Amino acid sequence: TGISKFDLSLEVTEAPHGLSCIMEYSTTLFKPETIARLCRHFAAMCGAIAAAPDAALDALQYVGTHERHQLLDTFNATASAYAHDRCIHELFAEQAAATPESIAVSFGTAQLSYAQLHDKCDYLAQYLQSMGIGADDLVGLYMERSLELMVGLMGTLMAGGAYVPLDPDYPQERLAYMLQDTQAKVILTQATFKEQLRELTGPDT
Repeated sequence: TGISKFDLSLEVTEAPHGLSCIMEYSTTLFKPETIARLCRHFAAMCGAIAAAPDAALDALQYVGTHERHQLLDTFNATASAYAHDRCIHELFAEQAAATPESIAVSFGTAQLSYAQLHDKCDYLAQYLQSMGIGADDLVGLYMERSLELMVGLMGTLMAGGAYVPLDPDYPQERLAYMLQDTQAKVILTQATFKEQLRELTGPDT
């Protein structure tokens, strides 16, 4: 009929010379080049299985040398020149001024523009400075990966301090040692971990 019954289907039949494959796909969902690449990968996988039938699946190669180079090298050639005499928070401030509406950070479905992130970091930096944080002072970040963690990192640097990452998933003994060893003047956390942090540092925290 010329119309695919499913979004993507593959029909494989035995033929005198081997296997015959017909792939049908929805043209509203897939581009021809995407399907062509999928077919190449499938054919390469079948060839790898035939050549090494006892090999584990994760050991089979289905990406050719050229495409592997493209994926690992060409697409990852993202190096760019930057001022080596500037701190990262200074470079961030310059970027925020240059492209305020561009997306600076994403986490899950949430995201912040450079302007939004800079405002939050600047607010935190001023708060930390009001708490006495300055050069050579350590700030603990008792947080999980999140947008708040990024604000904590950059805000601490903008205040002039240095951050100490404290992963809530670390063993309690390790966290207790890190807190004792670093003597962080301020510890930032999220509401989820307030009680957990209080158990580590005491009720007066």
